[in-house]
Amino acid sequence: MKREDGMSYRQYLAAAGVSLFSPVTRLLPKAVLERAGFSGWLAPLPALLPLLGLLWLAGRLLTVDGRKVGLVDALLARLGPWAGRIVGTVLALWLLFYGGVILRAGSERILSTVYPTSGLPLFLGGGLLLALVFALGRIRWAGRSAFITLLFFGGILAVVFAAALPALHGDYLWPPELSRWPRLCRAALPVADALSPWVWFSFLRGSVTEDEGSFPRALRGLFCLCLLTTVFLMTTIGDLGPELALRQQFPFYVMIKNLHLLNVMERFDGVIVALWMMTDYVFVGMLLLSASVGFQRLSGSRRRETWVLFCAAGMLLSAVFGAGDAFRFAWISERLAPSVNLCLAFLLLPLIALFPPKKENLQFSKKGVDKRRR
Repeated sequence: MKREDGMSYRQYLAAAGVSLFSPVTRLLPKAVLERAGFSGWLAPLPALLPLLGLLWLAGRLLTVDGRKVGLVDALLARLGPWAGRIVGTVLALWLLFYGGVILRAGSERILSTVYPTSGLPLFLGGGLLLALVFALGRIRWAGRSAFITLLFFGGILAVVFAAALPALHGDYLWPPELSRWPRLCRAALPVADALSPWVWFSFLRGSVTEDEGSFPRALRGLFCLCLLTTVFLMTTIGDLGPELALRQQFPFYVMIKNLHLLNVMERFDGVIVALWMMTDYVFVGMLLLSASVGFQRLSGSRRRETWVLFCAAGMLLSAVFGAGDAFRFAWISERLAPSVNLCLAFLLLPLIALFPPKKENLQFSKKGVDKRRR
């Protein structure tokens, strides 16, 4: 069904793919090394099974009366108007807090590595402004921007991996300690967390053009994402070594500073900064867009722009006041936020999916789905 203001499914997947490399590059190298040692680069393999289950679950959860709807409409249809609105509001508020965490994490990462003499407010304001530009326009414009960003992102990754692969040390990667599979399964938890926040983009699913081959395309996208994550971990650990990578705050940045490509290209600092900025700000923009659409559907409003500004203010407050000092923020971004994401995605959503859509509730999910969205 064609929407007057919506993105294609390919653009939807592109936005998810670019966004998820924000937590991948920020959290995964140290997280998998702490749990599985140098064998942690294989952690995406055991993480693939729960991620496939989440992909199937999201498809089932968002199917109401034979068609795909947004997360709010699915909640209203399955839980009823009151419980659905309560759960939807809680999830949308979580996106505001989580978006603030991502905004501050991205700002502090660039501040501490590239511009140590600058101030945090400059990057918080600049990052939020870019996210506002992404979210204030029509949804189809955001989808096109995400797809174009994916093309640049893919080119950057291709250059980085081409320069990194010849510098790998095989003894840092092989043979992996597969006999210690419980450690590898524990390392799969942060991978599943880093690759699962796309589920919150389901607030936008009602504005995504339906595609007959959407599920196979999503499967291919998930496999590609796990493969890229494996290559990312392999190059970071294989170049620096597990001990050095574990001691670094941003091991990917340290690794990439020492790369050169065919003795022609050196100093990839600008490349990694561009990669970080693209992933962080597309991620924040998609969370901002998702939260605003969620609040719009919950309130029955026709003007999404007002909710975008409200959500942006909430994310800024979360980034400035919700994290406290650097030690508290590190605990929030590396422990609290991943734990809450895992619980919401792999516990709460499966529980909601057990409730079948009720006929008396279908009016809440059908109302306004096919109307023009602003």
